[in-house]
Amino acid sequence: MYVPERVWIDRSLYVEAESRFFSGQGKKARDGSVLAKQSTTSTTSKEAINQHQENPFISEINKVRHFIQNSLNSTYSASDAKSNASQNALVQRIADLEVENREIKKAFEDLVKRVASLEIKCSTCAPAPASAPAKSKAAPAKSAPVADDDDDDLDLFGDDDAPKKPVVAPVKVEKKKKAEVIAKSSVVLDIKPWDDETNMEEMEKAVRSIEKDGLLWGSSKLVTIAYGVKKLQIVCVVEDEKVSIEELQEQIEEFSDYVQSVDIAAFNKI
Repeated sequence: MYVPERVWIDRSLYVEAESRFFSGQGKKARDGSVLAKQSTTSTTSKEAINQHQENPFISEINKVRHFIQNSLNSTYSASDAKSNASQNALVQRIADLEVENREIKKAFEDLVKRVASLEIKCSTCAPAPASAPAKSKAAPAKSAPVADDDDDDLDLFGDDDAPKKPVVAPVKVEKKKKAEVIAKSSVVLDIKPWDDETNMEEMEKAVRSIEKDGLLWGSSKLVTIAYGVKKLQIVCVVEDEKVSIEELQEQIEEFSDYVQSVDIAAFNKI
């Protein structure tokens, strides 16, 4: 039995139409998805805005965020200004220290010169020789002859009217005592105050108010130490047996309102 062959002659037309159909369906689907996304986005944004307006905590959080941001900005600016001010203060401090260093060097050089001059004075200053006691020019008087104690001169049975020899007492000659040499010392004291605001005149008055037997105050002057602080340098002459230098230092240090310390700058025997 003969079966005729079936041939699809217009197949290309059907394929082209099918492809057009499906491409049109895909474009519509894409357009629809875009519109759906836009609509969902708008709805979500509206919901977020409504939620933001309805929820007060979100507005408070935003305010806190703005406050923190502003405070950080102000902190950075303040820290920059503070660092610049600290750098300027450091530079000024270094300049002041250089000036003070020069003043200290100058004061130290003056002190070295003064110490050298004092050493020269001490080496050339010799103790004064003790004055020799004046010799007595008058010769000692000769003692009168003492009556003889011989038995021949003693007349037990003699007449009472017989003349008797006068008895002369021996003359004592007093020797002149040598003049005693009083040991004295010349002392230079360095009296330092607490600071540059101490009244040096009142301090000197307080020191000179100390009076003792064998103590004599001499000249005084103010000597610069450093940083505007000055010390009182005063001379005194003391008798070694009557005045103790340590006790004198303790008495001066009792003026604690003015005096910080007392040192011996020079000590010479006279």
